[in-house]
Amino acid sequence: MGMKFYTVAIALVLLLASAVEFSEAAMYDVTKYGGKADGSTDLSQALLAAWKEACVDPAGSSVLIPAGTYALGQTIIQGPCKAPINLIVQGTLKAPIDTSSFKPDGGWVAFQYLDQFTLSGNGVFDGQGTTLWGRKCVQSEYCTDLPIIVSTQLMTSYQMKLVLNLTHDLLLEQVVLNPTDDLLLDEAAYHINLSNLLFNFVTNSMVRDVTTKDSKQFHVNVLGCKNLVFNHFTVSAPADSLNTDGIHIGRSSSINITNTHIKTGDDCISIGDGSEQISINDITCGPGHGISIGSLGKYPNEAPVVGVRVKGATLTNTMNGIRVKTWPASPQGVASDLHFEDVIMNNVGNPILIDQEYCPYNQCKLQIPSRVKISNVSFKNIQGTSSSQLAVKLACSDGVPCENVQLTDINLKFNGGAPTTLCKNVKPVLGGVQEPKTCMA
Repeated sequence: MGMKFYTVAIALVLLLASAVEFSEAAMYDVTKYGGKADGSTDLSQALLAAWKEACVDPAGSSVLIPAGTYALGQTIIQGPCKAPINLIVQGTLKAPIDTSSFKPDGGWVAFQYLDQFTLSGNGVFDGQGTTLWGRKCVQSEYCTDLPIIVSTQLMTSYQMKLVLNLTHDLLLEQVVLNPTDDLLLDEAAYHINLSNLLFNFVTNSMVRDVTTKDSKQFHVNVLGCKNLVFNHFTVSAPADSLNTDGIHIGRSSSINITNTHIKTGDDCISIGDGSEQISINDITCGPGHGISIGSLGKYPNEAPVVGVRVKGATLTNTMNGIRVKTWPASPQGVASDLHFEDVIMNNVGNPILIDQEYCPYNQCKLQIPSRVKISNVSFKNIQGTSSSQLAVKLACSDGVPCENVQLTDINLKFNGGAPTTLCKNVKPVLGGVQEPKTCMA
């Protein structure tokens, strides 16, 4: 499994490296299309004008945003393009503080229907979310509930099905189909969070050497993508930034996150239903809420989560560590082949957690078990310090107990005394060091 992930990632890196090395003649500089690095002139028109010409270049092309500070309104960067294409962001892009004029087509910056696309350049996408976190908003009670809507104009029936079935970690109460005067239900209006960066139906592509900062909601949302790599990617936001997941993945396959540093106010990485072959390597997380699979089982017809591997991660001062969470009283579902290895915990709450009684607002039917089947899960070489006395919690469903859960070489300490463990409806396979003694009463 590990070698498969590694081989796919390396092959994609080499493919993209060769695909996006273009000549100077293929460079489309936004400043030549009227773009101004004055921090106030909206770059949207200049960027889209440069993109329009670059996208039809049959020889491959790059769009350049040079160093400087640019204001950027809501922008949808869309394909398909004629050849491989690169967006090089060397400057700092600042989102509008006032989003009332945003059209219901996407987040702040959306990349969609692209193949062999690279986003690079050491630039910064600054969502300026500090002005909105926790404040009252016109659109909803709090700014953390601001919705946007995915455009369905270019979607195939299959892609529309993905959107309609997508679920969001910690946004499940906000995910609604909302018919209004302007958007009817049969137009598939689907509310998602106001992300800095949306990647919708992007294939064989890479995001590297880019920073997303202070998003108003999720920093990155990945939907319907395949063979997408995040390398040397940075997420930056304070611990008190509300509902700002670093990277959320849903209904996507072969997503590789490597050499990435995430500081945020919610999950560093969250993985929703329909995610397959997700590889997370060499990352740092904290502050934040840890790395989460789920929550799963809130809605019917959720697609299985299969093949998630986290290898080489350091979590520091996070609310949770590595966790799998499902709702009680859920429809049937599947989460399998989930592997966590070589993870360092520095003052982390709930370092190892399977929670099939996930009920954040105490509005669940806890007496009815989750029907999401969790199987083939491994935790290997997990070490460090826990900020909670309960260091290992495996709370599985009594309706569909967890199967083949393995813990090998677990070494977790609690500064307040002896750490504890809890196991329900699971018989874990233990190997190597076990500190604390997992489920050994």
